Amino acid sequence: MQTNYDSIVVNFVQKKKGHFILVSDDVLFEKTFLAMLKTLALTEDSLTLATLDTLILKVKENIEYGNFPLVILELFLKGNYNIEKIKELKNIFKNIKIICLTNEIDRDKIAHILEYGADNVIVKPVSINSLIQKIAFTVKSSGLSKLVDKCKEFIENNNLEEAESIVNKILKIKPDSSIAYILKGDIFKKRNKIKEAEECYLEASKRSKLYLEPLKKLVELHEAIGDLEKKLAYLKRLDKLSPLNYNRKIEIGKTYIDLDKVDEGKEYLDEAVKQIKKYSQEILASTLMDIALKIKDKVPHLSSKYIEEAINFKA
Repeated sequence: MQTNYDSIVVNFVQKKKGHFILVSDDVLFEKTFLAMLKTLALTEDSLTLATLDTLILKVKENIEYGNFPLVILELFLKGNYNIEKIKELKNIFKNIKIICLTNEIDRDKIAHILEYGADNVIVKPVSINSLIQKIAFTVKSSGLSKLVDKCKEFIENNNLEEAESIVNKILKIKPDSSIAYILKGDIFKKRNKIKEAEECYLEASKRSKLYLEPLKKLVELHEAIGDLEKKLAYLKRLDKLSPLNYNRKIEIGKTYIDLDKVDEGKEYLDEAVKQIKKYSQEILASTLMDIALKIKDKVPHLSSKYIEEAINFKA
């Protein structure tokens, strides 16, 4: 007898043209996944095995075929730390879903994975039932999420009255909705009502203290109006919630330097480099060069040191 979770996954494949794309070298997980398909009476045609090199092509092909791809990707694979791959996929394909596979239960790492665009995380090993539940939670759509997507589309196209009408609908359905206050803030920002936008983003943050998006919106808002002190304050709050984001540490370092606090800035930049050395050696040289370019106008002597480190690493 099918459970509700089973029905959601079967419906995803059979009615919504969902397709699984797996990037993993874990033989046990692959066997578990195939066993899950068999349990749900789904064919193996609903699964594509890909590599890091072929992943983007496979996603593109599936979208062209009219499928809805769900990518299941190892966080660590053949020495690669795939956090940037998750971000790249979401930048290229806005509407795909991504589940990240990991062997570690670490709150900071999971926060980092979700912040970079993964829709869910599976900690291995995993049972067939747990796998079905994770996929169901990832692909399940609600009326609320459709309203949110429509509202974002209206805001992007400057149809602000229509967007405002949808926000009011969302708040009637869910009065404590953090995303509704973010959207409300986006509408005010589009209208150049900075104070009202800030109030909405702060309200969104209060309603979901672990939700990073309102704080990111506040960073963007204060950067846009040139208030570096407030931008820095919100960047540091984000850093406490998701401390493994090395790109944010670089931005904190740069902001300190823009405020003429070079020692504090260098501390954050060096911490970012330390994290990259630990997790992602393959992007170390390019990140060192990126840091150097960001700070070259304010502190050319420090910029030169990061360039030298990048050159030495390549050598």
